[in-house]
Amino acid sequence: MSHSSEDLPTVPEARARLVGRAVTLLVTVAMFAMLAGCAKSVTPSAGTEPIPGISPDLIAAAQREGQVVLAGGGHTRTQLEQLKVNFEERFGVELSYVRADSGSTVNAVNSELASGRVNSDVVSLADPISMKKWDDEGILKPVAISNQDQIIDGLDAPDSAAVPFAVVPMGIMYNEAAIPGADVPVTWEQFVQPSDRLTISADPRASGSALAFYTAMVADHGQQWLRSFGATHPLVTDSTLGLNQLVLTGEADYGIPALESGVLTSAKEGEPLRIAYPDGPIPATTLIMSALAAAPHPAAAELLMRYSLSDEFQGILGDGGTRGVLRDLPPPPNAPQIDPARLRPVTVDELADAAQPVRAEFRQEVAE
Repeated sequence: MSHSSEDLPTVPEARARLVGRAVTLLVTVAMFAMLAGCAKSVTPSAGTEPIPGISPDLIAAAQREGQVVLAGGGHTRTQLEQLKVNFEERFGVELSYVRADSGSTVNAVNSELASGRVNSDVVSLADPISMKKWDDEGILKPVAISNQDQIIDGLDAPDSAAVPFAVVPMGIMYNEAAIPGADVPVTWEQFVQPSDRLTISADPRASGSALAFYTAMVADHGQQWLRSFGATHPLVTDSTLGLNQLVLTGEADYGIPALESGVLTSAKEGEPLRIAYPDGPIPATTLIMSALAAAPHPAAAELLMRYSLSDEFQGILGDGGTRGVLRDLPPPPNAPQIDPARLRPVTVDELADAAQPVRAEFRQEVAE
């Protein structure tokens, strides 16, 4: 789909067109409490090989507790379903979860902590700043992971109780049915050159993934890159969740930041969405998780943490379209092999320092 310069909408016009913004999922303490009270007997799988770092004593202790509750702000629904099925079959311990955005998850867990009635055992977020705050306050509990030294360099913060369980490369989303892959820009500088292609971007003032993406882009390419991007008159939407549909329907030609796992899931369902990685470093965001110090099921929480980083489950994540964080894992089906050295994760310190200026620069250069 192409557009003449006269067809390009202003930001207010673009926002008026984007009436279908993502609706925030409200998570309440009652939902977590309900899940915590619904444990049931699950029969473990037979004939499975032992997993390094997971002892029979730990499994037995977790089975006595009977359940584990995961506040899943960093997991996708597909990842949670994979984890639930395989964890329950493996160990005979029920896994209950609530899937919500990171902000709602933080609010729900904080409410639990304030009430003194903690129901969650493990929490995952796509928000390293909130996780670091909890870590500094002693809310998180470190869990020894036997293969933590196998995590790709740069993805892990060794001094943190939180550990990454997935890495999500970010690139350019396009519709292969409308734009041949050979026509997609091969450098980020080429991407911001004037053209008749219309881009839609998630807003770093509302999206954590977009904040990580633009933090990396401004650091690596300078504010001039952001200014050049703004001059192309992109559409802006709050969340990365809306990019797929808008690119698929032709309302935009490109979407950034494209999250690899989301594009692969759409492609698996038969949609012609694809992701391109321009030359150079690839911005990436990590999904992180940690046990809570006040977990009501501490053994099950420890078991879930160790299983999530095991070679077994990291491979299962890959089969479902998500890149694990361990070295030497094959890429997900239909995903390119990426040299780990090209991955450009954004650290929590970078985000803490750059969040305010990057949001302000985006507002000035792109959204106004």
